[in-house]
Amino acid sequence: YETGEYKNTPYLITELTKGNSLSALLDKVRFSVEESVELIKQLLEALNYVHGKGVIHRDIKPANIIIDKEKNKHKVKLLDFGLSHIMELSQIKGKEEVVGTFGYMSPEATGIVKKAIDERSDLYSLGIVFYNLLTGELPFKSKDTGALLHQQVAVEPSAPRKVKSTIPHKLEEIVLKLLYKDPELRYQSARGLLYDIQRYKKGEKDFIIGEQDQKVKLTYQTRLVGREEEIEKIKRLFNKAREGEGSICLIGGDPGVGKTRLVEAIQQYAYEQGYKEGGLFIRGKCLNQENKIPYQPFRDALNEYVKKAGNLDQKEKDKERKRLNKILGDLGDIILRLNPNIKEVLGEVPDLIPLDPERESQRFLMVVAKFLSNLTTKDRACIIFLDDLQWADEGSLRLLEEISLGIKKNNLFILGTYRNNEVDEDHSLTKIIDPALEKKHNLVNIILSALNFKRLNKMVSGILGENEEKSVKLAEYILEKSGGNPFFAITILRELVEQKTMEWKAGCWVENWAKIKKVQISSNIVDMIIARLVDIPERIDEILQIGALIGKSFEMYILYHLIEADQEEVISCIDEAIERQLLERSVEKKGKVVFIHDRIKEAFLAKISKSKMKEYHLRIASVIEKENKGKEEDVIFMLAHHFREGGDPDKTLEYSVPAARMAKINYANYEAIKYYKNSIEILDRKKE
Repeated sequence: YETGEYKNTPYLITELTKGNSLSALLDKVRFSVEESVELIKQLLEALNYVHGKGVIHRDIKPANIIIDKEKNKHKVKLLDFGLSHIMELSQIKGKEEVVGTFGYMSPEATGIVKKAIDERSDLYSLGIVFYNLLTGELPFKSKDTGALLHQQVAVEPSAPRKVKSTIPHKLEEIVLKLLYKDPELRYQSARGLLYDIQRYKKGEKDFIIGEQDQKVKLTYQTRLVGREEEIEKIKRLFNKAREGEGSICLIGGDPGVGKTRLVEAIQQYAYEQGYKEGGLFIRGKCLNQENKIPYQPFRDALNEYVKKAGNLDQKEKDKERKRLNKILGDLGDIILRLNPNIKEVLGEVPDLIPLDPERESQRFLMVVAKFLSNLTTKDRACIIFLDDLQWADEGSLRLLEEISLGIKKNNLFILGTYRNNEVDEDHSLTKIIDPALEKKHNLVNIILSALNFKRLNKMVSGILGENEEKSVKLAEYILEKSGGNPFFAITILRELVEQKTMEWKAGCWVENWAKIKKVQISSNIVDMIIARLVDIPERIDEILQIGALIGKSFEMYILYHLIEADQEEVISCIDEAIERQLLERSVEKKGKVVFIHDRIKEAFLAKISKSKMKEYHLRIASVIEKENKGKEEDVIFMLAHHFREGGDPDKTLEYSVPAARMAKINYANYEAIKYYKNSIEILDRKKE
């Protein structure tokens, strides 16, 4: 209502909210079916309004619902809009806090399922509230955070009538539709659900639910289509790994053909096998950039492992430390050289006895391969996902080759993706694939092809939320333009919608073919996305230019120090860049984003003058140095690169020499030579 300051103290005046939270009431009050329906109706009216304004609540639960009873009528208020969960799982310990926080969370909100959080996430949470009101119980219950999250993602709820047989059939049907794991199968809008609730309140008991339901907005996401054969093949390999027969499965294909999406489906399948039984899933990504970090994808995967191990209780941590140190013996220091963060798991390790360089390098590969093959106990599989192997550093590929030699006797399952159009017969990855296939080293190579018409039509109709028969002509057009590449097809569909060549009328999409034929469709996906940079806002342009200089991926904290804007504006710009398909969020680390294609990064780099480029490189290096004081080792390669590009010889020398030493310690000889050469060139210039 008002803000101000009184005696140097800021104040905020808000509405006085009367009543009690639903969480407090549920402990002592049992609501009738009709009362429950009325409460849900009022909540839906609130959601319908805010969803129409583009606001997603993200945290619907009884603690955020206030109920005030006046003259035997319940008045409902929904609080805490826009709140997102920022706590680490390890911070949430108490039973009530676990259930209150995660008991109402949608599968996509857990972060385990890689799907966008939109209005349908709120409707899932509302479904759990409705289930609780009708039955007096929660559909998913556990004191353990991990087990509860697993239930939300993978376990189907008991039908409400099995808990309480007096619940009307139609309300059970509505609740179960709200609680589908796949957002595409749920109610798509608060408006559609509100329509059904109002019909029920009018006394209608026999009607088809969801008749007036439609998507609030297109998310351009759909279920995986047309990869059933590949999924079954990979599932069999995963199940063999669970039984102790590991393997490497490489998935090749053009950019945008769905390689990563296929891996995500396998990750979800693994998770569905059970909280413990599904095993460990960790990942690393190879980047196409000059300052490559030796063994980057394996280092990233181990960072994720360390984070997950940190969520174990102390007894389990001690047990894991003892088990891994027994496997490593006196060679634990080798793993610390690969990734110093692993010390959190291994603890103190003995110094390494040095060998001659050739034997040292072979020992490193053998020990790391053995360690990765034993990251989990024999009763659990370990899945390591290595993305974009066409850009892997030489050390990572040598390690992958070493792992392939003994993987058959372990419970390790490696999933790797690569662009086969960038891997020729001379590429190091080919030199691993061909001999392994020939010698039958438990390596499988799957090449994904483009979608045919039937599969593409299924995808298009799924995105639009209509029957396949209605999207035939549109799918034919998109197939002709995209060649069946899923990502390209989705980009074309998005362009057609944004150009208003299609309109939603009378419950279906109507195409304006005169307008559609006027839309300029590029012959390749990257050119099409780059063409959309023309109208990009100035602030986003500035942010992405600096981001492109940092690298293929960059952390947002660097931008906060370089952009003259508050953090909220920077975050908002990054969100819009993601929406425009220029960036994607990194799965490796919160607050990190990645350019979706090198050509997009290069387009922003081309906008920067050489003088400005040097200035930015120095500013980037200074921020990274300042923010990582005392832990420069973690960013040593970035510091060496940016100070060199910024033209500061003294600082370059300060970081290039230790970068070379670190690369040498990690047996990444190619990278070590590069940094030593840079250092020698600077020293030679200093002598002149």
